[in-house]
Amino acid sequence: MPFVRSCQLSLTALAAFGGGAAAHGGMQLPPSWAMGNAFATSTVPLSACTADSCRWFTNNTRLPAGQEPTIGDRSAFRTWDLRDQYYSTKRMPWRAPGVAPLYGGPCGTTGGNPHGCFGPDGAKATCDGGGFADGADGRSLQKAITTHWPAGGVVEVGWTIGANHGGGYSYRLCRAPKIGQRFDDLTEECFQQTPLAFVGNTSTIRYFAGPFKGQEFDIDAMRLTNGTFPLGSMWSRNPIPAHGGEDGSGFTGPQHEIMSKYIMENDTSVEGTASDPDGQERRWINEWVNTSDDQFPPPTPFKDGKPSQAPTRLDGFTTGLGDVQLNWFMIVDRVKLPDDLEPGAYVLSWRWDCEGDAFVYSSCASVDIQPEAELRPKAPTPAEPPLAPAPAPMTPGPLCGDEQHACWLPHLGAWAANSKCTLDKFHCECQPIFAEVMATCHFADGDVCKCNDGCGGVWVNSTGAHARGRRA
Repeated sequence: MPFVRSCQLSLTALAAFGGGAAAHGGMQLPPSWAMGNAFATSTVPLSACTADSCRWFTNNTRLPAGQEPTIGDRSAFRTWDLRDQYYSTKRMPWRAPGVAPLYGGPCGTTGGNPHGCFGPDGAKATCDGGGFADGADGRSLQKAITTHWPAGGVVEVGWTIGANHGGGYSYRLCRAPKIGQRFDDLTEECFQQTPLAFVGNTSTIRYFAGPFKGQEFDIDAMRLTNGTFPLGSMWSRNPIPAHGGEDGSGFTGPQHEIMSKYIMENDTSVEGTASDPDGQERRWINEWVNTSDDQFPPPTPFKDGKPSQAPTRLDGFTTGLGDVQLNWFMIVDRVKLPDDLEPGAYVLSWRWDCEGDAFVYSSCASVDIQPEAELRPKAPTPAEPPLAPAPAPMTPGPLCGDEQHACWLPHLGAWAANSKCTLDKFHCECQPIFAEVMATCHFADGDVCKCNDGCGGVWVNSTGAHARGRRA
């Protein structure tokens, strides 16, 4: 189905249009708002971009003028173009973690350009650096699933890579708005008040899909507290290296030109994705990408404290260039909840500051933090009837949309989380369009069906016959 290409990027989009690709990374543990109710059909992520959840970001954001990099040119925390062969990354977000501004809020914006994109004459134009214009604010998403955490505890968090841009990440908390208050009032400043500290110096590579589902390995993690914002907040370097070259794809400039010409000549589909009738595209990927040097050495996995052999390569740029392993594993860390945190409802924000591109990716999730005793089952006394079981680790919320507005994504096995998809039948069911169309889709008419922002779903409401049984 063409919609899946938003998570498995076409070579056309990568080779010909660079940053125009739509899916790059997102938090999946705990389940983010952008995942909708995907966990209603599965207890693990479905892919690196479950329910299209890794397209929420700020595009074209850099360190402010006058801000010097706090990660030096020869720092071990560098992740991109370490020899400065292609361009300087000095103003990319990761070079001073947490400093680059967010234009659409702490939960990201679909497409990355919330205020539109305009040319020198003030007319609508393609978006410099990629993405598309006028997408939904992540704070408007349905708050589908709540995860329950013990106060003061150590909890697991995890994220996945759809397309690799290096850099590093952190996790932060903000108190959830009270009933009657707007989630739109959540601010980056609120999350900056409570950055979470990572526990230990290892991360876990956890395979949630593919032939190695259920396996996991530890890798060394690189934590950073010096030169971060807010002051002293703890960040972790992205441990998975992209391939070599200017854009991390492993292609050189001439190879890009050869590939782009071939793809354009074989582009016969209405969605703008290339066909490869003689397998030439795949041979080039094997010959060029899979033999290129990585941006930095990949991590060495170990199990039970001893070096081990991971079943897949721990590197990659995108599944669209054959790096299928990125669709199979999640990067899991453990973070400590502050001991003095008041119990109640919170929002967790994951922030990924990139180094290879001027992107900051963000995801938000609902968590309920209570004293551990409140989360444990209580044994009944002989004089009392048995008590109800303790809350499950994750409590599903209402299905996205409502009885009149729901958009089922059959190819992802999940309800759409994007409020745009649940707006009406038109937005739900129109098909996305990729590749060269991305260069012209967001001009005067703003027709979502002419852009790569279609949902490709099935419209379901209280009078329709589709999937009513699923809405129990």
